[in-house]
Amino acid sequence: MKKITKIFLSAFIIILCVSNIVFAVEDFNFVFDSNVVLDGTVNSDQNEENGIMPISEEIPEEWLRTLPEEESDISSLDDILESGEKVNISEAVYGDVYASGTTVEINSEIVDGNIYVIGNTVKINSKNVSGNVYVIGNTVEINSENIIGNVFAISENLKISGQVSLYLYAISDDMEISGIVSGVYAISNKFTLVENAEIIRDLKLASSEVNINGVVDRNISLNSENTNIGENALVYGKLVYNGNLNGNLDKIYGETEKYEIETPKEPSTKDTITTKVIDLITKSIVALIFIIIMVAVSKNTTSQFSKMKVGDYIKDIFIGLAVLIFTPVLAVCISLTIIGIPFAIIGILIYAVAIYLSITFLSFEISKLLLKENASKPKIIGVALLVYVCFNIVELVPGIGGLIKFFAILIGISAELKLIFRKKDKKEENKEEVKNEEDKLN
Repeated sequence: MKKITKIFLSAFIIILCVSNIVFAVEDFNFVFDSNVVLDGTVNSDQNEENGIMPISEEIPEEWLRTLPEEESDISSLDDILESGEKVNISEAVYGDVYASGTTVEINSEIVDGNIYVIGNTVKINSKNVSGNVYVIGNTVEINSENIIGNVFAISENLKISGQVSLYLYAISDDMEISGIVSGVYAISNKFTLVENAEIIRDLKLASSEVNINGVVDRNISLNSENTNIGENALVYGKLVYNGNLNGNLDKIYGETEKYEIETPKEPSTKDTITTKVIDLITKSIVALIFIIIMVAVSKNTTSQFSKMKVGDYIKDIFIGLAVLIFTPVLAVCISLTIIGIPFAIIGILIYAVAIYLSITFLSFEISKLLLKENASKPKIIGVALLVYVCFNIVELVPGIGGLIKFFAILIGISAELKLIFRKKDKKEENKEEVKNEEDKLN
């Protein structure tokens, strides 16, 4: 059996190594099915009626840009990768831009591709960007006259001017829009739509403070504490909001609807106790089923803990902790080989089951320790269930209860491993005991 195990492990390791080499040297030719067609429209089955955030829709003709004839050869497109303390890209780019640094400025007249930027201070001043913009920074300013794609931004301070032909998806503490954006889906602490700014489609926003002083051509959906409608604001669609609504409401031409967010009530002491009792009963029923299975399958009435000392328990805790930490890491590493993904999934499932059953299995082993070796199966089941219930009751003790159960889980995981890897030895011991008994009878 040991030889077979070694052969299997060796073959598995060889497969992983070969797959890594193959994926490292193979050239991948990804073919992306573009939704953009030559007439300037974008094919999309998504719409706002079905609740899915649209990523692309029809692009206004006046926002379209085509490459000059001498630069229309796709094979001549070049990507740019820049990093450093200060990054300034000013030349025309016929490809994607990748940039990172403390201060990043993109001043290219043309970027015929996507922009990917990470920096402390980021300024995108390109006149024309034919793709999407992905940016993460502390202070972000996007001043491009014409961004054909979407803008995805995470920042502390975000300012958008110029035109974004598709959608702005952003998370920012302080967000200000002073240009024209097709639509906005955002989360912020403070949001401002300044005078003469325009959102052509919908504004969907979660923010503590919202200031509307520009134009929204369609609907507004807000989750906000305070919403201020300025004198220069124009809202042509429906406004759905919560919190306080202030300002000139005559600037809203559609319906106005307020909704309330119900604050969940704190459960009473009676409800809390009832919930915990029901939870304990449910867990105990499930544990009882597994304990019965364990008793039926197990032929050994001697507990693993019968000959253990204090040092052995400490060792088991470290073994359980190692399994708890390194199993997910190992699964991720195996999944990176692609061919190892099924093995990683199976390993994670086994890992989850082992954690779930650790307390149940520990209770089963403790019950065998507390009872005599020839105890009946009903007694073992009853004591194991009682131990399991005690573990769950101890868990309710503030502070120390959770810590005790955590250590119990670690010891239970270690005990499960011992059962798996010492199964053969136990069988041999049982055979020897039977043989000795037969010898005595003879």
